[in-house]
Amino acid sequence: FDFLEPSASFTVRDFRDRALPVIDDILRKGRTPILVGGTLYYVQALLWPSLLDDTPAIADQPAQQQEPQDADADKTDHVAAIRVEFDTPEAMHAELERLDPRTAERFHPSDQRKVIRNLQIIRETGELPSTLLQRQQDMRVTEQLRFHCNVLWLTCDQEMHDDRLSRRVDKMMKAGLLEEAKSFIEKFQLADESAGAEAGAKVDGAMDDKGTDGIFQAIGYREFLPMFDPKLSQDSNGH
Repeated sequence: FDFLEPSASFTVRDFRDRALPVIDDILRKGRTPILVGGTLYYVQALLWPSLLDDTPAIADQPAQQQEPQDADADKTDHVAAIRVEFDTPEAMHAELERLDPRTAERFHPSDQRKVIRNLQIIRETGELPSTLLQRQQDMRVTEQLRFHCNVLWLTCDQEMHDDRLSRRVDKMMKAGLLEEAKSFIEKFQLADESAGAEAGAKVDGAMDDKGTDGIFQAIGYREFLPMFDPKLSQDSNGH
């Protein structure tokens, strides 16, 4: 904890590069490292070599939605150019569909972050994301695991799982999640309650820009941003 600023980007490549030395150190001491929870894709990056080492473009996705991973997506001129070139999410998605239909069909036009990232991959590498993904999947079949390990996979009935998640969120709210989110957002000046209409614009911008960076990729903070628009939050805070 506390080794990154909340707004800092932290990709699957960063995770792998920080985690592998820690695992090696634990093994040298004759102990057994245990990795619990998290996104499956991050676990895969630890267990298998991948195109992370060879390709500049691989997106930070869960396993079922893998794309070519990228260490610094959204920080290149290509991204800015894509945003300027296509004035609507539908136009961006249509361009991806024209270039790589197999990739486009996996994403809704409103999922701008992934659509832009895949267009970025095409422009920076000259290759289709679907081609890079297939190459990565083939590599994982043939490459050896980095470690001798046991993998324990828990399954749960979906209805039961959803009920547990709902009750967990209720407990988090009762424990002060709303107050924590408000304090956090104010500390990093993502909403300005005294700025009237400007605050609303700032919150909207945070949803568009900050909403895909750093801690706002996680569930639990981004969802609260609209509540701290002064035009919307009065009723919410009064109940």
